Amino acid sequence: MTKQTWVLIADAGRARLLTTPRLAGDGHFVQLASYDNAQALKEAQSTDRPGRAFESATTGRHAVAEYSEINKQPKREFAHHLAEIVNRGAANDDFARLMLVAPPTVMGALRSALSEEASKRLVGSLDKDLTHVGLDDLPKHLQGVVKSTVA
Repeated sequence: MTKQTWVLIADAGRARLLTTPRLAGDGHFVQLASYDNAQALKEAQSTDRPGRAFESATTGRHAVAEYSEINKQPKREFAHHLAEIVNRGAANDDFARLMLVAPPTVMGALRSALSEEASKRLVGSLDKDLTHVGLDDLPKHLQGVVKSTVA
């Protein structure tokens, strides 16, 4: 079994998969891959203009915003795609430990799509959006999670 730790840092639009042989040691991260969901999000948001309605008391008109599951679908699909990558890595024994870093809504979708094998390797999670944080600054953001989860 490999001693690598995979760290998946994601939000609804992008993700980075990082690895480090000793997460609690020097904190050096190596980026394995990056994923982008921006095009799917953009297409979902630009399908139609919202409808317009007359105001009942005056002659004014307003845009009608309707709640739509359409905008949530690409986000869910992206989270499931990322979970499939992690599940494949767990099945191939590519990593020993897994950490997830994502905002709460994405975290929920990721956790629900993880296989049993990948879930067993989950040693920590952080409900934050750190997709814009550089590799050199990540250790200080993950320090509390790492100390409490990695032996």
